[in-house]
Amino acid sequence: MTVTIEATADTSFASTCAGTVTNGGTDNMHVGLDNGAGVGLVRFDLGDDTAAKLQSRRIIGGRLRLHSNRNCQGCGLGLDPQSGTMSVHPLRPDWDEGTSGGLAAGADRCRRAKGKGWGAADRAPSSDTKITGGGVDFDESSDSALVAADTDELTIQLRPEVISARGSIAAKQIAFVLRMVSGGRMIVATHEESAALAPRLEIDTCE
Repeated sequence: MTVTIEATADTSFASTCAGTVTNGGTDNMHVGLDNGAGVGLVRFDLGDDTAAKLQSRRIIGGRLRLHSNRNCQGCGLGLDPQSGTMSVHPLRPDWDEGTSGGLAAGADRCRRAKGKGWGAADRAPSSDTKITGGGVDFDESSDSALVAADTDELTIQLRPEVISARGSIAAKQIAFVLRMVSGGRMIVATHEESAALAPRLEIDTCE
């Protein structure tokens, strides 16, 4: 059985820590822009029924499906993909999508005070602490796929441990960070663009 979930939140940011460049309300995630510093965040919220279904079955793998948005608004228009490798890492889910513009409107590269984009927990991260891997904000374990210059749809095969990392099923939230790890770029369509082009997570299960 395959469970398909549409993204409920997605955003992107580059090398700056200014909240004024939050892109949560836009129709694109600019993965790989700003000399490779641009990363995308995507989250899939599980309803009670979906979470219960996944907990009662064994996850055997899945896929993250992304679409290119060459004609995105506010990103210069006409930005085609460039060849490179995109990796997908399990990410902490407690971030705010926000809207484009506005100080601390949503998550950016720096974690700030509680309620300012990152950190819903009582002990929020300190100001100006960069997001980091190694299990702090995102895990080093990842899956990846090649982005080609003519990519319209990118399918990244996911291992079970990448899908269920960080207790995501029990928490009813699965989140990933998207990074270009060998050059290249992809302007990824977000759920604001359209339901048809929104990031989708397909989870394969068995009894």
